[in-house]
Amino acid sequence: MRTKRVLSLLLTCAVLCGMLVLPTAADTASTASTTFTDIADPEVAGAAETLRLLGIVNGTGGTAFTPERTLTRAEFCKMAVELMGNGDQVPAQMNRTIFLDVKGDHWARGYINLAASTRLGATEEGGGGEMLMVGVGDGTFRPNQTITFAEAVTIMMRILGYTASDVAAGSSWYSGYLASAGVIGLTDGVSLAWNSTITRGQTAILFENMLYTNPKGADTPYLTQLGGSITDEAVVISLNATAADGTTGCILTTGSPDPYKTNHVPFDTTLAGARAKLVLDKNSKVIAIIPSDGGTQRNTSVVSAQATYVMV
Repeated sequence: MRTKRVLSLLLTCAVLCGMLVLPTAADTASTASTTFTDIADPEVAGAAETLRLLGIVNGTGGTAFTPERTLTRAEFCKMAVELMGNGDQVPAQMNRTIFLDVKGDHWARGYINLAASTRLGATEEGGGGEMLMVGVGDGTFRPNQTITFAEAVTIMMRILGYTASDVAAGSSWYSGYLASAGVIGLTDGVSLAWNSTITRGQTAILFENMLYTNPKGADTPYLTQLGGSITDEAVVISLNATAADGTTGCILTTGSPDPYKTNHVPFDTTLAGARAKLVLDKNSKVIAIIPSDGGTQRNTSVVSAQATYVMV
């Protein structure tokens, strides 16, 4: 009788164990860490940290990121220029006057002038293409006006090489851009009406999406245009390895005999032992870890059609 009770107990335990749902690598890595202390959403936290390490975004003072704050056209302009890796060209644009409401003492003058002088999506012969950002048609830029979701996505699509003739036509100027952005995964995780304002947190997610999205006609993600790369999948052996020069806190995987350095805040310890890809910056430092069942680069295409040109 006692033997039967023991066997019954063991069987019950086995059934219960079979019903347990153990977390995957992606689940355990969802609590992304960042230097910013005011971000509750782990997706935003991870995106903000990646962009911080690339020099694309910074905080709003101290350890704050202020993810819920909306963005002006000038602020988004700066972030877009930095996303392109063109921040070093800004000083040369400071002494020009292009827009009546962007005077010499405006903090974003160099960024705005550069954006208004950068043509994207042009052919090899120099034809076509669209400016990164332009004015509103009356000689002004309206730098302090909040930027809309449609405007932000349109600018990002231009950075990826898409022009009005590349996106599917829609009933409104923004329809084609938003629809095509959805196809290539640029707007994953951000669902807004076209005329909604966009927050710093939502912008961080969009920019991170863009890093892993292939530009028009390219077979590698936009990250590679910034000098970055994504390693092949391997097992993460240690999150606190020591490099040959004595640097600690390095990432060691089965894919390389040498640890990768990083300026990232300590990664979630549950990533140790997981199969993952490492996202590297131009200096081969780790800026993110993508578990095996997480997102990777996208290979997509956009249907070509005529669309109405919009000035943003």
